[in-house]
Amino acid sequence: DSTSGKTMFSNLLLRLTASFILKLLLLVAFFSSVTYILVSYYIGASRDQALREKVATEYAALGLPVPAKLPLPNKAKDKSDTNRNWQFFDDLEEVYYDNDTESFVTPLDAQARLVTNLIKDSSERPETDLVDSAAVQAARENGSDLRTVTTNNGTHLRLLTYRLPPSLRISYVQVSRLLEVEDRIKQRLLIILAVCGILLTAVASSFSWMLTGRSLRSTTLAWERQQTFVANASHELRTPLTIIRVSAQVVQQNLAPDDPQRLLMDDVLSETDHMAKLVDDLLLLSRLDASQLKLDLHAIELSDLLPRIQRQFAVLAHECGVIVQIDRTEGVIRADPTRLWQVLLILVDNAIHHTPANGQITLSSQVSGETIQISVTDTGSGIAAADLPHVFERFYKAHNRLADKHSAGLGLAIAKPLIELHGGKITIDSTLGAGTRVTASLPAHRASQILARNPMLEPV
Repeated sequence: DSTSGKTMFSNLLLRLTASFILKLLLLVAFFSSVTYILVSYYIGASRDQALREKVATEYAALGLPVPAKLPLPNKAKDKSDTNRNWQFFDDLEEVYYDNDTESFVTPLDAQARLVTNLIKDSSERPETDLVDSAAVQAARENGSDLRTVTTNNGTHLRLLTYRLPPSLRISYVQVSRLLEVEDRIKQRLLIILAVCGILLTAVASSFSWMLTGRSLRSTTLAWERQQTFVANASHELRTPLTIIRVSAQVVQQNLAPDDPQRLLMDDVLSETDHMAKLVDDLLLLSRLDASQLKLDLHAIELSDLLPRIQRQFAVLAHECGVIVQIDRTEGVIRADPTRLWQVLLILVDNAIHHTPANGQITLSSQVSGETIQISVTDTGSGIAAADLPHVFERFYKAHNRLADKHSAGLGLAIAKPLIELHGGKITIDSTLGAGTRVTASLPAHRASQILARNPMLEPV
């Protein structure tokens, strides 16, 4: 079915594109984060450098040597400026700090301004009069302090405070800058990075969808041709296999009972049956791959189904010296009788062929919550731990198991998708030399659950 194939490859295209978008988003987020961090660091470093230069200028204006941690000012204030600073504090009287009169405002540029506060240290002044008492206290103890503070009105400030020599009539110089401009720049940078990231992701995703679709086009065509070939070959092989079988039966009937050619005809019939089963399995797998297989759902009583399976294998089990028994039969499931019967035939047939004489095979079903577990347990040779992950692969045969020349390694590869098509799952537990337990877990008799898990099903 070309429609089913296109649906499968459309889902693959969606997954590939989604994977690319996720990786691209992670890459964009990484580079955006790096860009934001670097820009923020550059802005912060430039701001702090401007604060240091301003403090150095004030040191020079006051006729003081510039501390080693501060850059040398490009041009110190002249003597008249220094005299004006000292005269300013001579005229202060009772006012200790006032932003409107005590702060010298020097525009750094049109957007940001540095504010210098020359602070007199007096125990008679209340600490609340200081620009930031914690910064002044830290500068008193350490000689300098650099921090970001938030004022009572929510304004963010970057403060650089230096302690002056005790011989001066002022004790501290504190330079501050509003961070409002920087915050706006960072917000705009985030918006720009987000918009650019979204646009880049959208454009790249479109190209990814187009290129991935183009690359999958040839794969889709090849897959559809392969599915068509397998289906047609399987149909075409049925007719010659039927003719071979009928011809061998006619020849065998015309031979004498003691004719040695009868054994040859028996081999021909056996191999023809094996080939016919292999062709049917390949056709079924092809239909499963193409999602062409539809289920005819009915309520199935497991108390009736499991005994029928036991009777079906009674003769073969007796010939192999194996006992097939039933432990319990609980539950009612809604499934396709033909496909469920096929799965159980595969499981029991595998158990019989891989269980030595005098072994036992136990069939059981039990309700577990909203699921019903159908189990086939044998006392056979078991499966090695290294083989367990591969037992559902096509044409895979575990090396430690009893040889079965008629097995093509397709049984479990067919049983697994059939159970999953019913909305269930199949698991295997095995111990080498002790036996194997295969469990098919299917939803209980609730059609809504089955249809919800697998929309490909056709309700009845």
